[in-house]
Amino acid sequence: MDERMWHQSSDVSLVIRTDFAHPQEWTAIQAAIAEPQTEDGFTAFVAFVDDRAFEGITPSQLLEVVPADFNHAVAFLVDTKALTHPDRPILVVNLYDYVEDLED
Repeated sequence: MDERMWHQSSDVSLVIRTDFAHPQEWTAIQAAIAEPQTEDGFTAFVAFVDDRAFEGITPSQLLEVVPADFNHAVAFLVDTKALTHPDRPILVVNLYDYVEDLED
């Protein structure tokens, strides 16, 4: 697992691949996320994490490996359901629950 991914700008959200059995679908989801989302060309500020160290990871397991100095609000998990369901439901993991001493 590349520890540098956790220390990117807080403006960048991590999109973490957890399923490696559907490579074409992963490519399609990356393209859809990277595509401009509004008429004025807004694009999501994300970093795609394609690391087998995250294969099959669950939200609770992800929270166990998040470094204490990680300053992001959420991470997105692209699991088997996201890659195989027609609606492409991507799991959003709230990292604020993990961060100790974080004020609301």
